[in-house]
Amino acid sequence: MHGYRKAATAVGFIIVSCLFASCYSSKKLSYFQDLRDKLKDTIYVKGFEQVVIQPDDIVDVKIYTLDPQLTNTINAAAVQTPSLGASSTGIGAFPATAGYLVDKDGRISLPQIGRVKLSGLTTVAASDTLTHRFESIFKNPTVNVRISNFKISVLGQVTRPAMYVMPNEKVTILDALGYAGDLSVYGRRENILVIRDLDSNGKKLYGRVNLNSSDVFRSDFYYLKKNDIVYVEPTKAFAANVDVENTARYLSLLLSFATLLLLVIKK
Repeated sequence: MHGYRKAATAVGFIIVSCLFASCYSSKKLSYFQDLRDKLKDTIYVKGFEQVVIQPDDIVDVKIYTLDPQLTNTINAAAVQTPSLGASSTGIGAFPATAGYLVDKDGRISLPQIGRVKLSGLTTVAASDTLTHRFESIFKNPTVNVRISNFKISVLGQVTRPAMYVMPNEKVTILDALGYAGDLSVYGRRENILVIRDLDSNGKKLYGRVNLNSSDVFRSDFYYLKKNDIVYVEPTKAFAANVDVENTARYLSLLLSFATLLLLVIKK
């Protein structure tokens, strides 16, 4: 009887420990906690810097003319480049990245007009440049340009960690976390790490973002850049929960072994 009470006490202690480990303050889970509780207000948002095309980018060029058949023929020439990771619409396989690779000289090779330098230009400026070149061949052409390998990696305590291909170049850290299914309850919202390529020589820049504060909207890392890495660190509660789960698992195995041993001894 005394042994039974001891076992019951131990089991109760484990259950209470699990409950405390799984509890996490809802206040720590809330974003933008410093915003006043009112229906409408204004906040300052960090200005967006236009993305410029660089060597090794893949640019998707779509040319539209008055002749639909000719339009399809021109656009079918775009190279299909295999991609890895996840699209912004979901995890898993997705179509290869279509577009033209910007070479080391900053140029792409297009049908009809040949090599054109685009590096250093925004996608809007590149569209204007190509439109002007195609006007010598086609009547009233329209050219759309976008960077089709604009990728962001979201790692750590999120629902769907992966590398994501973004549908456009104006991407915020909130967009990226949304694609990844938001943070888990064990993700540190006040200390999200962003790692950024600074140059082609391997130099990197990093910074921290606090989602608990509206200061995130004024951060240099609010708008993400191509190949940024967003890492969400686990909280101490996550480590404690893992320890409790492991302890409970080991104790369960130990109790099962002890029960089996008692049955063998009684026989």
